[in-house]
Amino acid sequence: MKNDRMNTIEPLETAIFAGGCFWHMEDAFQKLDGVSHVYSGYTGGTMEDPTYLKVVSHVSDHIEAIEIHFNPNMITYDELLGNFWDNSNLSESVIFYTSNKQRELAEASRNARAKRINKPVPTRITSATTFYMAEEEHQNYYQKNGLAACLIKDWRLGK
Repeated sequence: MKNDRMNTIEPLETAIFAGGCFWHMEDAFQKLDGVSHVYSGYTGGTMEDPTYLKVVSHVSDHIEAIEIHFNPNMITYDELLGNFWDNSNLSESVIFYTSNKQRELAEASRNARAKRINKPVPTRITSATTFYMAEEEHQNYYQKNGLAACLIKDWRLGK
């Protein structure tokens, strides 16, 4: 993570995105200046303490997501949204807002994206719920294991 210039005295904000495979999403955000931590985990469901096996086998109604801690004086929520659109599988994606301001920015960003590609964007925008950290083996996955088979389906091209 590019956090060597982070001022730990400044308050951090949180963003939560689901965009398909959390390993890919985690890697895409860890590289950004102003991002202090990115955690892989599960959110959006009702089961307490979901596990990877329960989520991927659909025993739990949670989805894979990332929780991003960022310094808003170094990177804006809008910049995070831009990175989200560039790196997520939009047919499986959800933006979980933590404030009304994030909701407004997410909706405006989704509308701008739809206008840009000239078709509706299926990404849901909803209030954040409990975020459960994934098991340790899923944290910093690419740094531990190198590139893995985590392909993002391009829903715009039907592939």
